[in-house]
Amino acid sequence: MRFALGARRLQIVRQLFCESIVLSLIAGVLGVGLAYVGFDAIVSLAPIEVPRLDEAVIDVRALLFALVLCLGTAVMVGLFPACRHSRVAPLAGLHERSRSATPTSSFTRARKVLVTAQFATSWYC
Repeated sequence: MRFALGARRLQIVRQLFCESIVLSLIAGVLGVGLAYVGFDAIVSLAPIEVPRLDEAVIDVRALLFALVLCLGTAVMVGLFPACRHSRVAPLAGLHERSRSATPTSSFTRARKVLVTAQFATSWYC
């Protein structure tokens, strides 16, 4: 839609990347906050046999790891798909959709793999 309204490719990629960074950082902040809140409960519920449990802390290294993980996730989830999907001409996408309402075979395969993975992991939880 933005292409049809005259937006350039770089503007769209930038917007999608910023959105993914914001969402990723919000999730990271919520995760770190949950870790701080639940840390004492997790340590108190852990078995006594766990080695060096009394030394466990949430320090700067853990926070930096969480930040790097959030930014890496934002790049993989936001930047790569934004660059890939912004190469498509808007009219070509509309013509392709009008020809056939059925999904492509690669889309169908990916969907089947994801459903299978969800089903398989649900048995372990």
